[in-house]
Amino acid sequence: MSPLASSPDLLFDFPGEVAARCRAMNWEDTPLGPPQHWPAALRSGARMILNSRMPMTLAWGPELVQIYNEGYLPILQEKHPEALGQPVRRVYSEIWEEVRPLLEGVYRSGEALWLENHPFELRRKGRLEQCHFTFSYSPFRDEHGEVVGILASAVETTASVRAIRRARQLGRLGTFTEATSVEAVLSGGARCLEEAFEDLPRVLLFEVDAARDHLRLIETTEPRMGPRPLFDQIPWRSTREGLHLVELPGARQAGAGPWVWLPIVELHAGGPRVVAGMLASLHPHLPLDEDYRTFLQEVGATLARNIQRVRYLELTRANAQRRYEAVFRNSLDAMMLTTPQGEILEANPAAEALLGYSADELCEIGRRGIIDPDAPGLHAALVQVQRTGTYRGELCYRHREGTLIPCDVSCATFQDARGNLRASVTIRDLRARQDLESRLRHAQKMEAVGKLAGGVAHDFNNLLTVIQNSTQVLEEQLADPMASTQSLQAITEACARASALTERLLAFSRRQPMQKTALDLPTLIEALTPIMRPLIGNDVIFSRHLGPTCWPILADRQRIEQVLLNLLVNARDAMPEGGELTLKASNHVERRRRIDALGQALRPGRYVHLRFSDTGQGLSDQTLARLFEPYFTTKKEGTGLGMVTVAEVIRESEGAIFVESAPGQGCTFDLYFPAAEERATPSSDGPGAIRGRRSLLPWRVLLVDAQTTVRLATERLLILAGLEVTGVESAARALELVERPDLSPFDLLITEGPPPELPTAELIQRLKARAPGLRVLLVDASTSPDDAAELATQRDAPLLQKPYGYDELIAAILQVMNSSASD
Repeated sequence: MSPLASSPDLLFDFPGEVAARCRAMNWEDTPLGPPQHWPAALRSGARMILNSRMPMTLAWGPELVQIYNEGYLPILQEKHPEALGQPVRRVYSEIWEEVRPLLEGVYRSGEALWLENHPFELRRKGRLEQCHFTFSYSPFRDEHGEVVGILASAVETTASVRAIRRARQLGRLGTFTEATSVEAVLSGGARCLEEAFEDLPRVLLFEVDAARDHLRLIETTEPRMGPRPLFDQIPWRSTREGLHLVELPGARQAGAGPWVWLPIVELHAGGPRVVAGMLASLHPHLPLDEDYRTFLQEVGATLARNIQRVRYLELTRANAQRRYEAVFRNSLDAMMLTTPQGEILEANPAAEALLGYSADELCEIGRRGIIDPDAPGLHAALVQVQRTGTYRGELCYRHREGTLIPCDVSCATFQDARGNLRASVTIRDLRARQDLESRLRHAQKMEAVGKLAGGVAHDFNNLLTVIQNSTQVLEEQLADPMASTQSLQAITEACARASALTERLLAFSRRQPMQKTALDLPTLIEALTPIMRPLIGNDVIFSRHLGPTCWPILADRQRIEQVLLNLLVNARDAMPEGGELTLKASNHVERRRRIDALGQALRPGRYVHLRFSDTGQGLSDQTLARLFEPYFTTKKEGTGLGMVTVAEVIRESEGAIFVESAPGQGCTFDLYFPAAEERATPSSDGPGAIRGRRSLLPWRVLLVDAQTTVRLATERLLILAGLEVTGVESAARALELVERPDLSPFDLLITEGPPPELPTAELIQRLKARAPGLRVLLVDASTSPDDAAELATQRDAPLLQKPYGYDELIAAILQVMNSSASD
C-alpha cells in the first residue's frame, strides 16, 4: 500500500484551513469512508483540488460527495465545514432540483458543461439570497476512463451582474426626457422602473404637497395593487427623513420583501426640499446592503435631477429671469442660451470651465467654434430639435486646446418674452463617468485573469526549475555528453521560451517584481539580434541604426527585451509578403510637453529615442483607438496581451510611446525612455561561465522549500557544485537543525518565502539569533513577490527568480557569500 493510501496526513499534506480539517476529520462518518480505502482516482482528485488556487470542488461517485479547497470557502460561506464530505443534495438542498439535471447529465454523458452568470437562490446567513455564478462541470474519470465524479470550478459574479443591471436601469431612468411637469416625471419614472422588477418588484411614486401636508399618488408599477391602505399608513413626518424601512402590515404578502420610503429632494434656492417620494417593495432574496442602498438613492437622485430639469424648462418658458439666473449661474453643468442658427447668446461659468473660453469668447465664436459642423450626431440632433423642439443625446465638443470632450447634451426650444425662438442647452461632461465605467470593466476582467495568470505562472515556474536543473545535472554526469548535446540544448531552449511566457503572464498579472538597472539600449539590441533575425524571416529587410554613444536608461532588462520582441513580431506579421523594418536608437532632448498614445505626458528632459518603422499593412483609426486595450487583437491566433505589456513597461519605465500609421502606409512606433545618470550595468557572462567554480564553494547550505520536487532538484545542483546541502520542507525543521549541537553550523540559508507556517522575515531573524554568521539567499515567493523583493532589498541580498539554472544559482550564492555587506 502506498504512503498516501495509508496516511491521511500525507494525503492532505497541504497548507490552509480546509486541508487541516481534512486531516482532523473522521472520514468514517462520511459516505467516502476512511481515506486509506479510497480509490487511486479519488486520492489523486482530492490532492489536485486541495493544491489548486482556483475555487474548485470534486463531487465523487453517484452520490456526488464533496471535497473542496480553500478558494471555494467564499462560495460556501456558513455551509462550511459541515459541507465537507457531504453529498451535493444535502449541502445545496435549496437548489438541488435545479442543479440535479445538470450534474446527472454531465455524469451520464461524460461531456463538460459551462454556464455564465447563472442565477441561483442560495441560503446564506439564514435567508435565501439571489446569487450569480460563472461555473463549469467537467467529468472526472478514473484510470480506466470511467466517469467517477464531477470536477466543478466556479467564480461568483453576483456583484458585477447586479452592478451592470442597476447601471442599465439608472441609465434608462436618466434618459427619460419626455416630461414637462413633476407629475409627468413621476409617471414616466414609474414606467421606466417597471423594467427594474428584479430589484424593485413594486413601486409607488407620490407628489408631496408640503403646504397641505398631503401625499398624492401619481403612478404605480403594479396597478392592481390597492394603494390607499398602503400610503395611509405612512406617517407624514417620515416623508422628510432619508431612506428608511417602513412597516406596512397591510401590504405583507407571502414571500414579499420589506418596504422602504425614499424622499425625492429638489435643490432649491431656499435649501433642499422634499417634492416627491417613492414607496418601494424590495426583492425578498436581495440583502439590503450598501450597494442596494446606493442604488435606491441613485434612483431618487435621478428622479430629482429629472424634476430639476423640468423645473428649469418651466423657468425658461415663463422667462422668470431671477430664478432662471440662479439655476443658470450656479449649475454644475455647462449651460448655454442659443439661437436655432447656432449663435451663443449666454454661457454660464460651468461652460467657461468646460470649454476653456470666456462667456464673451463663446458668444463670439458660436456653435461652430466648439463643435465641428460634420461632428457625428450633430445633423441628427439639429433635425430633431427643429422637428420636436427638444433633444437628448451625446455629442463631442472641442476644448480651446483642441481636445474632444464627450458630453451628454439636453436641449429645449422656447419663445422668449418678445416671441424670439431660443434654445436652452445643458452640457454634462461624460469623461469621468466613462473613465469610471472603463475602470470597472477593466478591473473585473483583470482581477479574474490576473489571479489565473499568477497561479499558472508560479506552478509552471516550479516545473521549469525541475526540468532545467535536471537537464544541467545530466549534462555534467553523462559519460558521453556529445551524444545528447543537441537534445539537451533543445530542452534548455524550450525552458527559456516557456520562462519568457511565464514572465509575460506575471507582468500581465502585476505579480513580477521590477528589477531596474542602468541599461545600454544599443548593446541590449545587439545581444538580441541573433534571436530577432530568425523571428523576422528572410522576406523582410532588417536594418539597424544604433547610436554608439546613447545614454543609459533605468529599466528592467527582461521587460525591455519583451517590448522589443513584441514590436518585432507585430511588424513581421504586418508584412506577410515581405517588406522593410528599420530600428533606430539615438539620444533625444525633449523641449516641450507632449501627450503620448497612452494619454501620458512626455515632459521636457533627456531621453533615449527608439523608433520601430515598418512598410506593412498599417493600422486603421479604429484599430489605433483600441491598440492598447486588453484582449484586443487583429490576429486570428493573437492573445491581445502584447501591446498591453508594451504599455505597462512604458508606464513602469516612466517613458512615452507615440504611434503613426494609416492603412497601406506602414506603422511607426516612437518610444522614449528617460536617460539615467548612472552607468549601464554590463551584461552577465554567458551560460556555463562559472561552472568551473565548484571547487571554490566550501560552504554548508540549509535549503528550505515546501515543494519536494523543486527542493530535490536544487539539492542536486548544489551537490554538483561541491556544496554540502541539507534540504528541509518547513521552517520548523530548519529551526530544529540549527539548534542541534552535534551539527556543524550552516553558512548559507536558501529559502522561498514566506513558508506556510512562518513569515520569511521572522524565520531569518530566528535563524540568525542561533547562527549569527548565516547568510541568506531569497527565492521569489509564490504569494507575494513584491514583499520578497522588499525583504531582499532591506537585507542587501539578491532575489533569485524562478526558473533558475546552475549558472544563476551559483552566481547568486557567490554574490551572497563574497559580499562584505552586513545584514
